[in-house]
Amino acid sequence: MMVNGWHRLASAALLGLALLAAPSIHAAPTAAESDTTSYVVAYYPDWKAGSYPPSAVPYTQLTHLNYAFAILNEDTTLTVENPSALHEISRMAHDQHTQVLIAVGGWTGSKYFSPIAANPVKRRQAISHMVEFVAKYNLDGIDLDWEFPGRVGEDCNVVDFTNDTPNLLVLLQELRTALDAQFPEPSSRKLITMAVRVQPFEVDEKPLADVSAYASLLDYISVMAYDINGGWSDHTGPNAPFVADPSDPNPNLSYTQAINDWTAAGFPAHQIVAGVPFYGRSVQTEQPMDARQLVVPQAKVNVPGDSDDGMWASPRCSHQPAVYSTVWKYRNLRSQGILAADGSVVDPQWKGYWDEKSQTPWLYNAAQKTFVSYDDARSISNKANYAREQGLRGIMGYDLSQDNGELLTSISEARWSLSGSSSPGPVPVVSVVPESMPLVDEDGEPEADVVPTTEEETRIVESLGSFRRWFKSVIDKYF
Repeated sequence: MMVNGWHRLASAALLGLALLAAPSIHAAPTAAESDTTSYVVAYYPDWKAGSYPPSAVPYTQLTHLNYAFAILNEDTTLTVENPSALHEISRMAHDQHTQVLIAVGGWTGSKYFSPIAANPVKRRQAISHMVEFVAKYNLDGIDLDWEFPGRVGEDCNVVDFTNDTPNLLVLLQELRTALDAQFPEPSSRKLITMAVRVQPFEVDEKPLADVSAYASLLDYISVMAYDINGGWSDHTGPNAPFVADPSDPNPNLSYTQAINDWTAAGFPAHQIVAGVPFYGRSVQTEQPMDARQLVVPQAKVNVPGDSDDGMWASPRCSHQPAVYSTVWKYRNLRSQGILAADGSVVDPQWKGYWDEKSQTPWLYNAAQKTFVSYDDARSISNKANYAREQGLRGIMGYDLSQDNGELLTSISEARWSLSGSSSPGPVPVVSVVPESMPLVDEDGEPEADVVPTTEEETRIVESLGSFRRWFKSVIDKYF
């Protein structure tokens, strides 16, 4: 009995030494592990290259960086505003082992997706330009940001309610074939991803019940679970609700609803990246607000957002008037002295509230009757935890220039506890510990039947006790 006990004790001590010598829990995954690694994705705004240069990007906190945007022109060519910045992003990101994709389209860049996807000749031309673009800038793939197949999106977009979504499938099939032909080596395989809305692709304004064919061609989708409410709504409401409030004007749209709808339609959870905003939106209310009511009627007045906001007109919808974006960047909520580092409201002109139903914070300025719904570290951490529990591939943030680093940190801290597989959970090494641990009690002391009788045996027990206490502190901290 005692011999067996010391044999187990020595084995446990060896296990402890092996674990101590092993790579850190936060070490980067190897290539063999990459298919189950959780993703931290973020968008880099091309038009902000002057004020937010490529050198400012926190590459080490990202697995994937989407360069936004390459505009798909009517003649099927692609245009980026700052090609030199894209070259620099590609070089810097790869130096830090971060993958870079070109995001094609965007809100103001999706005008011609529909007619190009419908025309076999133009479709092949567009795909050829995309493949050339990937090669020219040494990119890791294409992020299609067609906003939105089968829906209008920006009101000057061309749309075919019946055929856009079927044509998208053909576009994806041909793009996959073209990329594989140009980059045939498995080590150089290019990604195809999409930014999608909170409901599956639509035909005749009805979401598809089965999107599995699209999932077979896409490496993952980034669900844009934000812009649920804003100046276009009749009532105030959360920009990016975790769970929809029944009193919300859009009661069926939320972060959790989006994940449920896409998975129910056959898109695997481990191919879904859940999107979170690094910004909020402001509106003017028709009546005063307080903590008792998040949803009240709002005035049809275009109010400015933060100090960076100015009148702006879409370059591809010339009939639209110039308006304020209404956007409040999280970065500016902090820099303009409204929020403190801990998330509390420090500007006396504003009152801050936490909405338990939507699990998001909001602000109200009574003098200006201005309501702002936004996300902070608490709400984003909550969403990251849910992504882990649901076995999603990871989290996406839009966009990097709107954060001061605090929100991305709240995502990247959750990265190593996220699971890219269908069985989310903590790092597997934890599961081997219990068989070895009964040799010492909760305080790191030896079991009653394992009594050291020699100096060497005493040293082993003391070392194992120290390891037990250290290992428990790591588990308590990270899990």
